[in-house]
Amino acid sequence: MKRILRFTSIIIAFALAPFASLNAQNIHIVPNPGAPGMFSWSGSGALSGYAGTPIIFNNSLVLEYNATSTSDLTLIKLQLAVYTGGDSLHLITNPDNGQGVYFQSIQIVFNSKLFFIYLDASGIQRLASFDGTAITLYPNPDASTIGFVGSPRVYNGTLYVAYVNAAGSTQFGTFTGSGISLIPNPDNSTVGFYNDYSAVFNNKICSRYVTAAGPKQLATYNGTSWTLLPNPDATTRGVYPAFPIAYHNKLYFQYYSATNQYQFMEYDGTSNPTLVANPQSSGSNNGGVAGLPIIFSDTLFFQYYNTANVQQLAKFGGASISLVPNPDATTYGFWNTPIIYNNNLYIFYLPVDGTHHLAKYQSTSNSLNVYPNPDAGMGYWDQPIVYGNNLYFIYNNAQSVYQLGYFGGTSLKLITNPSGIYNGSSGNNGYTGYPVVWNNILYMQFGGVPYGNAGNLAFINGSILPITLTNFGVQKNGNTSLLQWNISNEMNNASFIIERSSNGTNFEPIAKVAGHGTIATPQKYQLTDETPFKGLNYYRLKQIDYDGNFTYSNVVTVSFPIIGGVFKIFPNPAINHIDVTVPTYSGISVVIMYDLNAKKILEKQISSNTVSQSIDLTRLASGVYQLTLIQGSEQQTLKMVKQ
Repeated sequence: MKRILRFTSIIIAFALAPFASLNAQNIHIVPNPGAPGMFSWSGSGALSGYAGTPIIFNNSLVLEYNATSTSDLTLIKLQLAVYTGGDSLHLITNPDNGQGVYFQSIQIVFNSKLFFIYLDASGIQRLASFDGTAITLYPNPDASTIGFVGSPRVYNGTLYVAYVNAAGSTQFGTFTGSGISLIPNPDNSTVGFYNDYSAVFNNKICSRYVTAAGPKQLATYNGTSWTLLPNPDATTRGVYPAFPIAYHNKLYFQYYSATNQYQFMEYDGTSNPTLVANPQSSGSNNGGVAGLPIIFSDTLFFQYYNTANVQQLAKFGGASISLVPNPDATTYGFWNTPIIYNNNLYIFYLPVDGTHHLAKYQSTSNSLNVYPNPDAGMGYWDQPIVYGNNLYFIYNNAQSVYQLGYFGGTSLKLITNPSGIYNGSSGNNGYTGYPVVWNNILYMQFGGVPYGNAGNLAFINGSILPITLTNFGVQKNGNTSLLQWNISNEMNNASFIIERSSNGTNFEPIAKVAGHGTIATPQKYQLTDETPFKGLNYYRLKQIDYDGNFTYSNVVTVSFPIIGGVFKIFPNPAINHIDVTVPTYSGISVVIMYDLNAKKILEKQISSNTVSQSIDLTRLASGVYQLTLIQGSEQQTLKMVKQ
């Protein structure tokens, strides 16, 4: 049957006062408590105010806060700050007169507590926890002048940490609930473990260990003791403590080999480690595997330092490594954090002139597509995060001020900074990173507002439509569905796609209606679906802006009578079986059951002379399911609860 659709766009013609835009891309600043005034930058450490390392805990945002006016790590007093929404941060009192939270050390939630490094009044690093109200400090197991150095891992229900002991060697220890119990090292090395980049793999903790003889080997812990694994060559160097990644049931570490190359060391969890050959022979620059691994399209991608001293994107499918050609004669190439967005791999790329750009890997041509920057600044500056339908990142503009930028699939755009002073000597002006999404809002660190060069917590709410939808509804109009929606303002609104479903899960587009771009005058839209389904019809709007970004509206429904009767299920809720009753039909009736992920569970055919049939549910897990009856071109859908 041919589908007929009608739509109209009607401009409501009456005068309005000047309109205040509800654009989602506005940055909002959360005022700092007890602002320290002008910030003095010492060249290291944390900003004044919001200092960094946000983490979501107890349905709150917990971050580090520097209440002093300096970044000098010997002078600052870092505290935990808790944000629950609104316009204020709640500072947590430190339990002593020490320097407090160790900079960028908020790391892990375990047993409903947040664990981190705390620098006490004696300058010793202690394990600390936060339960949502107060900080607890735990005693160190010996007289170490350094103490707890981090690297927390949860393994078999136990929290493991790294600790520099009184002799200066790094050991792993377990958290006992009241302190740290140290685990003996596999030999008498004076160095021991590296304090980060361990991994849990094949039910073992795997970490780099510097042996008493000097080589750096892989060590594994099975819950009882450490085992040293031999290096795959005769190098005096060995495992490099960065970027371990599990791929195809194997663990990969960087490895500095006897041929003066950085290679992948491959460990299957049982056998001795082996090396993966590099695609180039050894160069004089100690090149090879450089890090930044990411798995995309069942392939391991990473940064590779080639023999021409240029960074390239490399890929590994489990057998051999190949290089993705750079798109120009750059001396820089692939630089910082890769990310997957909209089912594509994006990387940080520096072309010949050294400016910073976003680039997309194109699998069909095995090449990189570099996107132009929107101004003459240094450009894209790392810390990408996917939020809503956009990719957000730090951007260094033509005035050397950092802005929040975003990418919707076609081009880079910049979000205007809030008013304020952006001239701090450290260069931490504007959006400076630490992005985190909490309660569907993007939070970040913002420097320079409203005073000096201090850091503020800031946020944008990009979950709001770039339109203001005041209503969306549907009603029967004879044998057709009349859909109507009102818009009080539009911003970069390209179009609406109207989507329809017979079961509320699987939607298909049935019409497209052009938007009005950016306009503050209220608009009224309507569309007529001439051929709705018999039974229940579900409709939703897909609003698309000019960047290709889209957002869905709420779902509305309208029902039309079924010729010949109604589809029924009894009992509902059900335990072991249901009886389905179908309307009289001359052909074969088909009943299909789906779970809430639209996965087909079963399909039953009911002959023309049968109107009722029992379905066994004994093997079905408890939950909510959808049953769709198909009789020719007509469909009916019901929900069923299995207890």
